[in-house]
Amino acid sequence: MKTFFVSAALVALCSCVARKEVQVQMVNAPLVKVDTVYRFNTDPQKQLTWKDENDIEYVTFASLGTSYPIGSKMMVLVRR
Repeated sequence: MKTFFVSAALVALCSCVARKEVQVQMVNAPLVKVDTVYRFNTDPQKQLTWKDENDIEYVTFASLGTSYPIGSKMMVLVRR
């Protein structure tokens, strides 16, 4: 019974802790480069490179069956 009260008290104390706010903004990043890479020796994939207005590059991977035209835009979260 004591362990129940101790755990309930700990939960109550931890729930009163102030939470941090994550400050991010969403920006458009156009697709600038498409490469074919072998991430896992037998599985070729497309490596998509996106670049935002601050010249920060973001890399994603997609299967070879999907097609993305150069210049298409994706929304990314950027820390302020």
